[in-house]
Amino acid sequence: MHLPPIHTISTSDIFVNGDVTIHESAVVAPGAILQAAPDSRIIVEEGVCVGMGVILNAYQGDIEIKSGAILGAGVLIIGHGEIGHNACIGSTTTILNTSVEAMTVIPAGSLIGDRSRQAILTAELIEENDQPSLEMLNGSELPVTEAFPDPFLEEADVSIENQPPTTAKTETPPAIEGPVVGQVYINQLLFTLFPERRNQNNSKQNQPQKKKE
Repeated sequence: MHLPPIHTISTSDIFVNGDVTIHESAVVAPGAILQAAPDSRIIVEEGVCVGMGVILNAYQGDIEIKSGAILGAGVLIIGHGEIGHNACIGSTTTILNTSVEAMTVIPAGSLIGDRSRQAILTAELIEENDQPSLEMLNGSELPVTEAFPDPFLEEADVSIENQPPTTAKTETPPAIEGPVVGQVYINQLLFTLFPERRNQNNSKQNQPQKKKE
């Protein structure tokens, strides 16, 4: 995750406004801003280390930094809450109206207590749950509904089943007798080579046939 760079502080002063109590053993780095709104307080206990450029803005409640807690550079705490004993808050972390338990380590660049994002995520989850899943669209998880029988379709099925099976009859055309092509070709070739055979055949055909008694 990309973290914003920590800019150097050009001033060595700290800014304190409102009801702010800082223990004498606490260390506050330059550029820190501690501001409490009316009817709100900021309490920094002993041994606390407030990093460079930390901003504490108490609003509608108190901000209490318990003993031994460490606030990294660029930490922003707004609203009200409590940082527990010996807790470590990473640099550039933002905490909104939330308390941190003792001995807790918060990674740098974290965002804690932003309930507006949670509401948006909850609305998105509700919309996703309302939409049918891909498996339901494919038909694997569709609810089974009882289908009412259609009498017209049932009668049609019964009539089709009762019909006897029909066999397709194929009619073959009668064979036409004709001379064999190969035999005709051979006869023509023989007549060409032996023309006397043609004369013999013609003489045989011209002879009168004897009547049988």
